[in-house]
Amino acid sequence: MSDGVLMGLSSADLDYSSRYSPRSARPRSKPAPSPQVQSLKDKRLVLACDLDGCLLAGTAPEREALYWWIERNRDQVGLVMLSDRTASEVEEMLDAPDSAAGGCKLPWPDLLIAEVGTSVAEYWERQPDSVWKLPKLRASIAFEGPIIERWRAPLGASPERALLSLADGVAGLRKADGTYRHHLRFCYDAEVFDGGVIEHFEAYGFDVLLSQGKYIDVLPQGISKGPTLRRVLENLEVRADRVIVAGAGITDLSALQGPYRGIATANADEDLLSKMSGRVFRTQAAGCAGVEEAIEKLAPLI
Repeated sequence: MSDGVLMGLSSADLDYSSRYSPRSARPRSKPAPSPQVQSLKDKRLVLACDLDGCLLAGTAPEREALYWWIERNRDQVGLVMLSDRTASEVEEMLDAPDSAAGGCKLPWPDLLIAEVGTSVAEYWERQPDSVWKLPKLRASIAFEGPIIERWRAPLGASPERALLSLADGVAGLRKADGTYRHHLRFCYDAEVFDGGVIEHFEAYGFDVLLSQGKYIDVLPQGISKGPTLRRVLENLEVRADRVIVAGAGITDLSALQGPYRGIATANADEDLLSKMSGRVFRTQAAGCAGVEEAIEKLAPLI
């Protein structure tokens, strides 16, 4: 991808050892986002991109070409990473050797929306002389407040216990590995799973999302990738016409249904394709090559 694609645009902690208390969930004064997050407002293009289905998909040369282009244009391109993974998992991948991305070094996002939209992390430059080894991706107190409140609203400060109790003993259902902050993920075996528990989750006031034929995410009501992305970008005063959203899985659907230019790469799941609106652009190429294809076609329209 050449720099000219962008230059020709027409328009002018995660500190998981800590937990929020009810008081900290309602700060007296709104904390300022990191400088990198605040800079999204001034970017010519903000790329909100699914991690596994887009940024990690494709051949090594295709990934390297997109990663290089993003880094080359950092002064004009902002990167928001969308993921089903936990933020700590994503940070490990970003900090890992190039082999974690098939021989290519993933670019650091300015902002990470993780855990199917229930976790928001900001990028902070790590100070080389700092005594404290803080993570580069840190939980965003500025943006997670509404998520925390909705997660706790139905059952109080520790909804996990009640939800796990509901799931206990359900045939074909087990809690997924990992530490989830403001939602729970389960794995299910479709052949023996008793889907009746979904109604119980929903009756308690939670949203339920099934994906990849094996995952069930129990989410705060009204929270997913799309609503979280929109709330964050509107709060930052990022213009909607400067945002491109790239997705490949059903958990990306709500992000593609927002007010932004949406693309589904050629490797997108059938579940996603069957539910997309006609205005979502479908690429001919998969993964990173599909994202590059969409930027070349859509960026001049921004």
